[in-house]
Amino acid sequence: MPSTTHSGAEGLSELIAFLSGDAPELRLNRQPDPQRPPHRLTLRRGGGQAQPDKVRRHLPVMMPQHGTPVRAVLPMAPGRCRTLTGDETTWTGTQDDARHLRVVVDLGQVPFPAAGDHPRVAHLLRLHEAIALAAQQMAARLESFVMVVLGGIGEDQVPHPFSGLFTGFTRALAEEFPTALVFVLVHSGGDAEAAWRDAERESAYARFLPDVYQVAGSRMILQVTEAEAKPHPSSLSRDSVVVAAGGARGIGAEALMAIARQHAPTIHVLGTTALGEEAPEAGSDRREFIRRRTTGPQRVSPGAANAEFDRILRGRTVRETLAELRRHCGPDRVSYHQCDIRDAVAVREVVTAITAAGPVDLLLNVAGVLQPGNVDKLSLDDFRTVRDTKVLGYLNLKAAFTARPPRMWCTFGSVSSIIGQPGETAYCSANDFLSTAARHLAATGEAETTIGFGLWSEAGRASTPVEHEYVTRRTGLTGMTTSEGIRHLTAELSQDEPAPLLLGPVEQDHLVHGDRSRFAYSPNFYVDEVGERRNDSLTVYRTFDLDRDAYLKDHLIHRIPTLPALVMLEMAAEAAIRLSPHKVPVGFQDLSLHGFLRVYRPQRPEHKSVVATVRSTDEHETTVDVHIAGDVVAPNGRLLIAGKRYSSMTVRLRDRPQIGPPAGQPAGSDRTRTMINPYQADNPLTLLSGVFASSGPPRLHAEGASARFFLDPALDTRWLRDFVVPSILLDALCGLVAIGNTVEEWTPVMVPSRLARIDLYGGHTDASLTGTPVDMLYTPTPDGEGIAIAPDGSTIARVTGLSGAVLGQFHQQTGQYLTPDEFAATSRPSATTGALR
Repeated sequence: MPSTTHSGAEGLSELIAFLSGDAPELRLNRQPDPQRPPHRLTLRRGGGQAQPDKVRRHLPVMMPQHGTPVRAVLPMAPGRCRTLTGDETTWTGTQDDARHLRVVVDLGQVPFPAAGDHPRVAHLLRLHEAIALAAQQMAARLESFVMVVLGGIGEDQVPHPFSGLFTGFTRALAEEFPTALVFVLVHSGGDAEAAWRDAERESAYARFLPDVYQVAGSRMILQVTEAEAKPHPSSLSRDSVVVAAGGARGIGAEALMAIARQHAPTIHVLGTTALGEEAPEAGSDRREFIRRRTTGPQRVSPGAANAEFDRILRGRTVRETLAELRRHCGPDRVSYHQCDIRDAVAVREVVTAITAAGPVDLLLNVAGVLQPGNVDKLSLDDFRTVRDTKVLGYLNLKAAFTARPPRMWCTFGSVSSIIGQPGETAYCSANDFLSTAARHLAATGEAETTIGFGLWSEAGRASTPVEHEYVTRRTGLTGMTTSEGIRHLTAELSQDEPAPLLLGPVEQDHLVHGDRSRFAYSPNFYVDEVGERRNDSLTVYRTFDLDRDAYLKDHLIHRIPTLPALVMLEMAAEAAIRLSPHKVPVGFQDLSLHGFLRVYRPQRPEHKSVVATVRSTDEHETTVDVHIAGDVVAPNGRLLIAGKRYSSMTVRLRDRPQIGPPAGQPAGSDRTRTMINPYQADNPLTLLSGVFASSGPPRLHAEGASARFFLDPALDTRWLRDFVVPSILLDALCGLVAIGNTVEEWTPVMVPSRLARIDLYGGHTDASLTGTPVDMLYTPTPDGEGIAIAPDGSTIARVTGLSGAVLGQFHQQTGQYLTPDEFAATSRPSATTGALR
C-alpha cells in the first residue's frame, strides 16, 4: 500500500507560528495515504482577553486642496519627450534618448459596465500595455512621467471606473522611480490642451500621492478618513446562495469556510484548478516526486516535474476546501466549476447554469494573481495575467450576471492600490480599477463593495513564517490574522460604503496621521538609510563609491574624485527635509567646510553620516542644524580618523519657495576682459569636466566678475533630477570669487571654507535650470556677494560672506601654476596667498 513517512518535525513551522501569534485556531491536514481520508489536527486557544484589531476601517474621500509650489514648473512638452495618446506615439528628439513620458487617456466615450471584448475597452487595455512597455523602454533614463486622464471623473466627484487602471499604475510607478517626477492628473473635462495646462501647473506642486483631480476647475486630492463599521445583522442564511470566484484556496477559502460555518448556504466555487483523479504514487514529498519523474522512460525535466507537483498540491488543497465546505453545508450543497474567469464564454455558461436554479444572494470575487516584477524587467504576459484576472474577470462576471445580478457583490481588493508598491504596476492597476468600479456603481444605487485588504498573515501569499517575513519586508504592509480578516469581511457585507480600506499603523502613518515621508517631497539621492531618529533629530547614512557616484570622476582635486563642497548642501537639505517633509529648502546659514570628501578608488567605499537636529520650527519655517562626518580609513582598513567632520551648517526650510527679488541684468562695462577659468584648465590641483564645467568663460570688469552658467541637456544629468538645491550652480557661483580676486594676472585657485548665508528663490534646482542660461555675478564687497540671475531678471540665488582657502595660483597669460609656498617665494605681497574673502 502506498504510504508516506512524515518526519517528526512536520508541521513545526505552523505550530510555532500559531503559538507565537494570535490566531484563534490552527488546522493541520496531512494525507499520508492518498487512498484514505486526510488526518486533521485542530488546535484552538482557550479563553482570555481578545487581541485588538491590527487594522482599522477607513474610507476614501475627495477633498479640495490648493497647490503648494515646491519646484519650478516642468514643461509638458520638453525635449527628449515621448507622448502616447492611444492612437499614435510622437517623440521630440529620438526614440533612443527620450527621458520624459507623456500620456493622454480619454475615457469620455468608454462605457461602463461593458464586456471585456468591447472595442473601446480592448483599445483602453492596449493603451495600458503600451504605457507599461514605454516605461520599460525608458526605465534607465526616465526623468518624468505625466499622464492626463480626460473624462476621468464626474462633477459629482466620482471617478470613472477605468480611471483606476491609470491611477493605480501611476502610484506603483512612482514607487519604482522615486527620483523622477511622476504623477497623473484625472480631469473632468475632455479638452486635452486645457488638461495639459493644468498638468504643467501641477508639476510644480507638492503631492503625497501621485494622483490629483481637476473637477470643474477645482483641484481635488484623494484622502482617507477613519469610519467604523455600523453593526447590522447578517442577511445571509441557510437559504442563501453564494458564488465565489477564486474561493477554493488561500484567503478566498478562509472566507468561504467562515460563511459556511456560520450560515451553511448553498455554495458555488469557480476555479481554474482541474480536479481529476490524483495518481496514487504522487505522494507528498516533493523531492522524491521530482526524483521519480526525472528518471525512467517517461521522464520529464526537473522544472516540469516541479510544476506538476505544484498542480497536484493545488488540487489537493481545493479538494480539502470542498470537503470542509460540504461538512458544514451538506454534501449536495457545494459545487465546483472549473472556469477561467478571463474567458467570457466560459463564465457566461457557468453563471447561466447557476442562476437557472434561482437568484444569487452574494457574489464573492476573490480571484487574483500576484507576480511582482519591476517595470524594467516587465513581462507582458505576466502583466496581462495579473491585470486580466481581476479586470477581465470582473467585467466577464458583470456581463454574465446582467440578467439576474446578485443581491450583494463583494470584491477583494488591496490597500496596495492606494499606497502603491514597487514591482506591482499591473496589480495596483487592477485593484484600483476594482475600487473605482465599486465607487461608481454604488453611486448609482447598486449594492457593491471592494474591500481594500492588507496582508492576511496566515493565508494567501504570506501564509508561512518565511513568506510572511519576506512579503512584510518587501511591502511594508501590516499583517492581520485570518480571524480579524473574517470579522472585517462579515462587517462589510452589511455596510453601505463601496470601497473601504483596512489600514494598519504603517498605512495610517502614511495616509492619515501626517507622516507621509514615503509620498511627500522627500528626495533620497544622498540617503541610503535612516538610522537613529527622535522627534527633533535623526541620522542618515550614505555610502559613496565610484560605481554609483561615477560623476565624481568629473570633479578632481589633486587628481582624486572629490565631492564638490557645495553639493554638501544637497546632503544637508535631504536630511533636513525628512524632519519636516512638507517644507522646501530656501537657504543656508553659517556654513563651515572642514575638509574634502574624497572617494579614492573603485572597491573602496566611503561611509558618511549626516546628523540633523531641529533648531526651531513653526507653521511656516523650520531651521535645522546639520553636520556631515565620517571615518577616514587607510587602504589596509586601519582607522586613521574617527568621525572626521566635513561640514556643518543650518538649513532653512519653509512651507513654500521664496519669491526672488528682481536683480535686473548684469551691468555692462567697456573694460570687460575675458579670463581663463583655472578650474577648467589643466593644473595639478583641480580639473572639472562634465556638469561641473557648466560655467562659461568668466569676465573680469569694474563691478567684479561674471559668467554665464548653462547646464547642457546633452550631458548626463539623471543623477541631478531629484536634487532640491541648485548645488552645481552654487558651486560655479562660488568659483567666481577666484576670478574676482585676480591680481597682476595671478588668479587664486581656492576652495570655499565658510559661507555666512545662502538664499534660494523660486524653488529652482539644477534639473529645472537644465537648458536655461543663468547669469552669475560676483561683487567684491566686504561681504563678498554673489548672485545668480534668471533670464527674466529675477534672482535665483544669493551668496554672501564667502571666504575660502587658497591652494595655489594660476597665471592668466602663461598658464603657470604655483603652490602657495612657490608663490610666496616670488615676493608678490599684493597677491592673495592665504585665506580669501
